[in-house]
Amino acid sequence: MDIEGDLIWGDDDESVVFAQAQRHDRSITFMFANKSKYTQSLSNRIVTCFHDLPVEDDHATFPSRATMREELYSSVRQVWDHCIRHPSITAADVIVEIYEDAQRSLQWRICHESLYSQYTASLLPINQLYQCRESKINAYKTVDYSTLIPVQHFGGRGRTALVNISGSLYVYKGVDFGTYLESPTDFQHRKEVFYHEIRTISSLPPHPNIVPPSDTFVAVRKIDDDQQELICGALYAFMSHGTLDDHIEKSKIEGTHLP
Repeated sequence: MDIEGDLIWGDDDESVVFAQAQRHDRSITFMFANKSKYTQSLSNRIVTCFHDLPVEDDHATFPSRATMREELYSSVRQVWDHCIRHPSITAADVIVEIYEDAQRSLQWRICHESLYSQYTASLLPINQLYQCRESKINAYKTVDYSTLIPVQHFGGRGRTALVNISGSLYVYKGVDFGTYLESPTDFQHRKEVFYHEIRTISSLPPHPNIVPPSDTFVAVRKIDDDQQELICGALYAFMSHGTLDDHIEKSKIEGTHLP
């Protein structure tokens, strides 16, 4: 099975590009940073192209986003079998940086991202998430974020993705660490919107036209305290016949009416 990936994002400072890749039951976040003095290094070119930064030399970027994506994931494939064996690769705060050395050879290194502590510090445990009287929660279960294998990413606030857990498909909706890396400032708003949505849906009486509240939450843990589960998402049933938007677009193309 080849390495797969469909999610690339940048940071607020326009100096870093992140990419998620997965193979079998393992998902890894990779980083490309604009650090090298050599403007034509792979990392610099990826950052320049993704953030559409001005260049004086066309060789300091890529001719298209598609070409950039191809080169990015080509570099991931070259280092995957090496970095996957590192004893720290499964740590929640680990990101693999890919870069070129002075001889232009591709290299990689394990980075323990300090922002992970800030990310987990901003999340709530389940008991605090449902402190308000209007929100009600009955039986629920939690799964660890590390058990989610991305299959396909969708649009929307925060992160929404089709994920595989032990061979079953679910829709994950929440605010993962990648959301924080993209923009710590925007993350706070996205997190509050996500929590507000969970509380609001849980406070409503059952209705046939409203998706029921999730009974499965996705959790992460602090690096220095693995006892407390912090809620970063929720899982919903996967509807294999497509979304409402899919059916609306199909009806427009075919000139039919929705049932």
